[in-house]
Amino acid sequence: MEILGVLIIFLTVAVTGFFNTSLLDPLVKKIKQAPASTPVPSIISSITPSPIPDRQYAATAIPVPTDDQKPWGVAEKIRDHTYTIKIENEEKMSTPNELLKALNDYRIKNGSQPLRWEEKICSFAQERAEYQAENGLDAHQGFNDYLENQDGFQKLGFAWLGENASQGYIMSGQHLIEFIFASDEEHDQNQLQSRWDRTCIAIVDSTVEIIFATSPI
Repeated sequence: MEILGVLIIFLTVAVTGFFNTSLLDPLVKKIKQAPASTPVPSIISSITPSPIPDRQYAATAIPVPTDDQKPWGVAEKIRDHTYTIKIENEEKMSTPNELLKALNDYRIKNGSQPLRWEEKICSFAQERAEYQAENGLDAHQGFNDYLENQDGFQKLGFAWLGENASQGYIMSGQHLIEFIFASDEEHDQNQLQSRWDRTCIAIVDSTVEIIFATSPI
């Protein structure tokens, strides 16, 4: 599936005992127009995508009761772009560096370029992680508002930006990447997108925030 623009994925989890129930709701966007003096940069990719209209999928963080009869570790689609998965937490949470290594190892193993750490987007990643750790995942609202209403593309300096977020999982970096974010095809494709070339990761308690970026402006 060709994904254009900013694919924002939220992974929301309600913890019941040892079980996690997670919802994933992506948002597809792209920078609408660059200033007249600044041409939109070309995409770092061997693929020339066809333009598609901006699409937005409303995401509501609604905990889904855990059904003990459901299989472990299998993503179940419960509505458009929304999945649930049952999995057991671990004793130790990943660090941002461990998660970056796990993400790059996974991308390289699957034929995508590794991502380099981008300080320009780290403050934003940290703010997003802190806000959502305190208030719960916000169904893209903060990310959307920053890009659309606060000149976020220009402030962050990139024409394409993406977000992966999870909350409630306590896991190693490898398991967050390969068990959680890779649990269904459309969200796995986002973290494996070859066009992404930069990232910054923030973790606050069990809230994980991964910002993807490409095409500097």
